[in-house]
Amino acid sequence: MRKLLLPSFFTSLTTVVGFGSLVFADLDIIRRFGLWGAIGAALEWFVLFIIFPAVLQGIPKLSHWSHSRRIPRFFSVAGHMTQLQVPRWTSKALLLVFPLALLSMPSLFISDSPERLLERSHPARQSLDLIEETRGWRSQVSLVFSDHLEESENRARLEKVKLWPLVTKVEDPYSIADYLTNDLSPPMKSYFKGLLGQDLLAHRLGPNGLTARAVLYVKGLDIVDINEMRQRAKKLCPNQECWLAGSLVSYGELGERILATLYKSLGGSLILVSLILFTLAYSLKRKHIFPLILSAMWGPMALLLIFYIFKVPVYYITSMVASILVGLAGDNAIQFLFFSSKSEENYNHGLNQLSSISLVVTLATGLACSVFFFGYFDPMKSLGMMLIIGIFLSVFGDIWILKGLTQKKS
Repeated sequence: MRKLLLPSFFTSLTTVVGFGSLVFADLDIIRRFGLWGAIGAALEWFVLFIIFPAVLQGIPKLSHWSHSRRIPRFFSVAGHMTQLQVPRWTSKALLLVFPLALLSMPSLFISDSPERLLERSHPARQSLDLIEETRGWRSQVSLVFSDHLEESENRARLEKVKLWPLVTKVEDPYSIADYLTNDLSPPMKSYFKGLLGQDLLAHRLGPNGLTARAVLYVKGLDIVDINEMRQRAKKLCPNQECWLAGSLVSYGELGERILATLYKSLGGSLILVSLILFTLAYSLKRKHIFPLILSAMWGPMALLLIFYIFKVPVYYITSMVASILVGLAGDNAIQFLFFSSKSEENYNHGLNQLSSISLVVTLATGLACSVFFFGYFDPMKSLGMMLIIGIFLSVFGDIWILKGLTQKKS
């Protein structure tokens, strides 16, 4: 265990960096996730290498917790798989993932909706479908006017709002007042409108001197559409004469920051983990430093390219996954560094000793991630799938691409 103490400290450090980069995200929900993930990774190292050995010393019977005789059988299949060699030219060709992933980043798109928290078969989503089929709308937002007395200007704005693609119906205080007073004589109409300004109902319709609220019924819940409506409202009322409000609008504002969060956290993780790997390799006087870093970063970049190819929308889950994978990606590279000798032209000694273990750990991690498939909310299932794909791409880069890049030319 002493031999693993130092390399495992640095593998935990890269994991802390991966989670910790999320602390600088724009969204509070992602910041909290990153903070507790980083604390958990640090605690894991402390428990495993400080507390666990002390427990084994205090309770000698527990020292035989592993079955060394079963290990060769268990690792035999993994050992055969890791002996497979990727040709040098193939490894170099696969490095095209880096420029392709970087070029694809501007084409990544945001898409999210509150209803996607639940499966399509969920009663809540089926109810939304029924509402849309029978009434033509799916949800509602409010258009708030700063001054109820600007009736003619507000009516003109509402006529423009009715032409927005997402809006199917509008309920506003002026139309309601017209409806209630339509068949009244002019004196009664004037009297009734005066009552509306004094009655409790006026607090909803918009009494004199207060704001007025129009209800917009919309046929979509996607944050992209809602944010587009918000931009339209800003153009419609450049001096804050009106604005969109409601929980759906707040959700859209939150989702708008996701892409910036992805770029910030992913970029920060890539730089910090690469610096840790470079510093360690340089301090240990190892060769092939850049192939080591490239192979370690290959998995997260390949996943980013998959997002682009399969048009996976960016939302808070994809933003978290990319940064987490960068933190995990440096783990194998650090172990190979410490278990390889200075005289080696490549990392064969470390790879031969640890690649089968790395593959088994990856399989175990993938199995652990499968628990997300049993989650109640749909994004958790997506999180599990993305993590599984990501960690297998990472181990492919860590082992086979590294072997291909560092093998001697034939």
